[in-house]
Amino acid sequence: MQAPDETVIPILVDVGLISQQEVDAAKREAQAKGCGIVEALIHSGRLTEMDVSKAMASQYGLDTVDLPNYESSRPNREISPEVIAAIPREVAVREKVIPLFKHGSTLTVAIGDPLDLDVAQRLGQTLKMTIQPVVSCPTHIAAAVSRYYGGTSAEPERAAVASRSQQETPPATGVSPGPREEKRRPLVKFRRVRNYMPVFGFFIIIGLGTTQQTVRFAWRVQQAEHWMQLPCKVVSSNMREYTSRSVPHYEPQIVYQYEFGGREYTSSQYDLLYVHSSEDVDVVRRIVDRYAPGTTAICYVNPNKPGDAVLSREDSVGWLDWAIPIWFLVIGVVGVFAVRRERRRNPGSSAPIVSTGSNSR
Repeated sequence: MQAPDETVIPILVDVGLISQQEVDAAKREAQAKGCGIVEALIHSGRLTEMDVSKAMASQYGLDTVDLPNYESSRPNREISPEVIAAIPREVAVREKVIPLFKHGSTLTVAIGDPLDLDVAQRLGQTLKMTIQPVVSCPTHIAAAVSRYYGGTSAEPERAAVASRSQQETPPATGVSPGPREEKRRPLVKFRRVRNYMPVFGFFIIIGLGTTQQTVRFAWRVQQAEHWMQLPCKVVSSNMREYTSRSVPHYEPQIVYQYEFGGREYTSSQYDLLYVHSSEDVDVVRRIVDRYAPGTTAICYVNPNKPGDAVLSREDSVGWLDWAIPIWFLVIGVVGVFAVRRERRRNPGSSAPIVSTGSNSR
């Protein structure tokens, strides 16, 4: 069932997504168009369906997922066929749900209506599994059900695009460089190249060390997708300010409690980074306001290490941060290779010199 306007509107106003003045204006638009108030707000661009889903989910302690973003993060940019097969087509169509991932006998499922509190129980009885519901946009769920269960033509289209790309790729010409290129020498000629080996060795050591940390964090991000979703109670929520390199930084400090295996645990970790900070005070303030003391939220618990829990599984590391260790390794390895090659060409050289461009005779 669709959540009625009289249920949704107060929640949207309460969380600050819309004002009462916008509600009054939407009422007039809804009467003129013969639609609901929430529908009028969405059509006018004041809200998105995902905004409504997030607001409703927060009232019932449920997490949300943006299906297009989730799919784009998966291998082959789609939910795996094994997970899709966990729910029969007729059940997915009837209940308007889509499976996201499976961990043991627990299946995480995206639902479109958080007011349908019995959907998880119905699915559990039908599938003989434990169901962890998360809320997503109903339109996205309907599109996903049609795409995964309805046999759309997305795959043939992707194959056609790939085929066209291969046909448009220009073949290699096989033209060898001319005499001028073959005789060109480097502008910098290394002598006593042993002096440069420690520099590139240092790059390799730093690259290996940071790559190890990066791989461990990437593995943690991957494993966190299968962590258990559990309700938790926020004990305290504050924001800490500190200065790093003369720039103010802000860090959310949220303490919450949860139960796992009949035992109570306490955690203060917000996301998968062990220290989460930002230079944007508004970003951190919204996080702190979202987890007000005494409220119930969803946390993600490592089933193999129950004391390890986070409130957010989002990867807050940018692609540039992921690439830094690789650049250290590339510079170090290429540098060592170049030095060794130059040493074989010029054994017994004395000092580095710089050529101005003309070849010495």
